[in-house]
Amino acid sequence: MRVLTYFMYFSKAFSTFLMISFLLSSCSDDITDDLLNNDNFPEEQSPDTNVDPPEEIGEINNQICDFDFSSLDPGDTFLVDCTIDLNGDVVNLPQNLTLDFDGGQIINGVLNFDGGKISGKLLNYRLGIEGSAQLIEEEAVLYKERWNLIEGPVSKEIAQNNTVMIKSFLKQLELLNASILLAFDLDIYLNSENRYQVPFDLYSNFTLFMNEQTFLRAFPGSGNHSTLLIRVLDAENVKVSGGNLIGERNEHETQENYYGNLLKVKSGVNVLIENTVMKYAGSDGITIESSLHPYEAGYIPSRNVVVQNCVFDSCKRNNLSITDGEEIVVQGCTFLNAGVDLSNSKGEAPRYGIVIEPFVNNAEQPWQRVQGVKIINNVERGSAAGGLVAADGDDILVSGNQFEKRVAITAASNVTIENNDLNSSILAGLLNSWYSSHRMKNTVISGNTINNTGVGISATQKDIKIFDNVIKNCGVGIQLRALKDSEVYQNTIISEGNKGDGINALDYLDNVLIHDNVVDVDDYGHFFDGVNWDDAHDQYSFEIRNNNVQAGNMSQFKYTRGMSLVQNDYVNGIKLLASRNILLSENEIDAQSPFSIEIASYLCNNIKISDNIINNSDTGRNGSGIICSGFGYGENKFIEIRGNIFNVKGYNNGIRLEGINEVIVENNSGTIESGPLIYFRGDNSRFINNQTLNSDIQNDIVGQNNLIE
Repeated sequence: MRVLTYFMYFSKAFSTFLMISFLLSSCSDDITDDLLNNDNFPEEQSPDTNVDPPEEIGEINNQICDFDFSSLDPGDTFLVDCTIDLNGDVVNLPQNLTLDFDGGQIINGVLNFDGGKISGKLLNYRLGIEGSAQLIEEEAVLYKERWNLIEGPVSKEIAQNNTVMIKSFLKQLELLNASILLAFDLDIYLNSENRYQVPFDLYSNFTLFMNEQTFLRAFPGSGNHSTLLIRVLDAENVKVSGGNLIGERNEHETQENYYGNLLKVKSGVNVLIENTVMKYAGSDGITIESSLHPYEAGYIPSRNVVVQNCVFDSCKRNNLSITDGEEIVVQGCTFLNAGVDLSNSKGEAPRYGIVIEPFVNNAEQPWQRVQGVKIINNVERGSAAGGLVAADGDDILVSGNQFEKRVAITAASNVTIENNDLNSSILAGLLNSWYSSHRMKNTVISGNTINNTGVGISATQKDIKIFDNVIKNCGVGIQLRALKDSEVYQNTIISEGNKGDGINALDYLDNVLIHDNVVDVDDYGHFFDGVNWDDAHDQYSFEIRNNNVQAGNMSQFKYTRGMSLVQNDYVNGIKLLASRNILLSENEIDAQSPFSIEIASYLCNNIKISDNIINNSDTGRNGSGIICSGFGYGENKFIEIRGNIFNVKGYNNGIRLEGINEVIVENNSGTIESGPLIYFRGDNSRFINNQTLNSDIQNDIVGQNNLIE
């Protein structure tokens, strides 16, 4: 058993409390780390919603009675039905004595137990306990009148006294081995002189129950911190259920350079926070972290922490931050207005609903580490910057959530974002970041529904799979930028009336496969600009395969090289502008006007167009199947057009090439309504076995050293 000694200083001339302090004479048990398998997440918890309210303590009999405890025998049970004044003495009790409540109280002294029990209803701020004892009841109750707690708006001094009373009570409960505390129907302000003085500092194997009428409020401060209301520090098997934790960010006298969470878990193991409302924190509603760095001896991460069915609202920085720990679950919570500006309090970056942000500092020896996080079935609304960001960490699952603001991964590994509903973007990777490139791997973005935002999904860095997402009415469905070793497939991108694009790309793509997507948009199906154009990326390549693309404008590939476009269906055509090292093969391309495939700009080079079905229904002069335009220099372009089938209307051509040389046109055929299959102006080219299927109109080929067979 642990031993607690209370030293109380009071004046017999006054019945009011002046000061109480305590001394803990033995240390807490060492934390064990083998309660749960680190490889497994904690099981989903069932919230306690039907805890019976505590009994009223009733009116205390203040009549003083003269009683001698030495008259009791070991093992006796004594009912306290009057007020026993110990007159400042330390009273040694018989062995295994039980003191039960019967309307009375014991005050102004210390009881020294030798085993035995005491009713929690007898505990009060004027009674000290030492020796070894335990509570009679399974549940302790925080009776505000027993602990001189003053409710409502109070002075700083009274708020500080409330804090001292709560801490004193909890220390007494800990040493009596109490495991459950009911704090019901309580509305108090709490103040701490420094950030280490926490009113509800919870110990191991302990549950704090609060009801909807319990409000713990941080007293408006003026220094560099706001009162931390609840802390789980170096403790295990701790539960917090219910209640309202209210910060003071809008009332804090100095609005810059101060911090203040409402609840902190620091090296807490097997911790459950449920059904709690947290508002207006000076920094974060909850922070989950650890006491030491991972590389230090004795490091115990926060582990098996569950936050469920809680409500977070308008915290200054983030609503919830995870900075160190493993196997952490956040489920069924509501995150509102993170980091928003209030009338007297500006939000502070990053201003997200949920942040996973270990401070690494040294990639080889990180200062903080986060591993194994599940963010499941939560709702986020109104955050100033974003819904969730995984700035770092490993093995993170984000599933079944509703996000109004963006979800971002900047430098985390093994992240899965699946089956979420979003009205904003998913951003994967941080551009031009060595650390993001070093850390990003095995990112999965799947099964999400994204609506009405600028960019549905943005991906950069490497090793990202994007599949089975439905993206509606976004400016750009999927944007790829500076991306390697990735796959984009089986996504559906729809845009109606907002001039949205399908899949766009910038900078470079290498070993990227874009396949089996359905794109139905009213602007560009694809818009690739400057992809692999830098000479440093001249050996990079990517493939677009088996997509169905219907678009309001031609899909454009501008200053792009190293692309294979294979077995796709395109409605409204393709434009290659200043692009090189391009393969278009086995596609079906339908257009009306202007052209089905346009090769524009003299910078185009080394383009192979083979085995495609190319249709155009325009009956004017802008409906040719393949057209090379904007050249006029008579340059060698190394363009090969082989084995394609054309179907064009009016006086259009299947192939119309002007101002280029060194072209190979072989084994093409087509149904051409009024004009020749091939119209060509250039030199040193070959035309072999090309057939007009529906007429005898001869091909119109003019130039020098052309071979026609």
